[in-house]
Amino acid sequence: SAFAQEAVSIQKFGVLPTNTPQENAVNLQKAIDEMTAKGGALYVTPVEGGYPVATGVVLKKNVSLIGVHGPTGRGTRNRAGNGPTGSLFVITDTLKPFITVESATQIRGIQFWYPQQTFDNPDKIIPYKPTIKMAAEGIIEGVTLSCLSFYGEYMAMDFRTPGKDFCEQILCEHCYGYP
Repeated sequence: SAFAQEAVSIQKFGVLPTNTPQENAVNLQKAIDEMTAKGGALYVTPVEGGYPVATGVVLKKNVSLIGVHGPTGRGTRNRAGNGPTGSLFVITDTLKPFITVESATQIRGIQFWYPQQTFDNPDKIIPYKPTIKMAAEGIIEGVTLSCLSFYGEYMAMDFRTPGKDFCEQILCEHCYGYP
């Protein structure tokens, strides 16, 4: 398809399901850094069990992260039935927001999974940082967040900006959360 010819798989940059979360965060950031100058889409190639990625990734201006899933309702299931699969980021650390977005960015068709989150004990809830956060400096505009699913998140999205800066032209559609 025309889309497949234009988007570049994150696997081309060494983001692999068998890597450590830290390796994948470094490789994903390198891919984003390379794409920002010309603008482009990174395709989150579906894999069984997803990609473990450490927090702190910055989606820089002009870059899109695109996956295969539309709104997933109750979600995809892996063969073992113990979690989602596909265009999926697996998040386990609590250090930073998972991904910080700058202007003119897009995240579409992606799932985010926090497999260590508790679902049956309110006293043991893990207070993860936001999955998606607006950049802290400057005006943030032209961000599309579409067809996303969140599993076990503490806060899916944070649109707050400090001081007099603001966010505008932010489109959120068909996003599901299972906190």
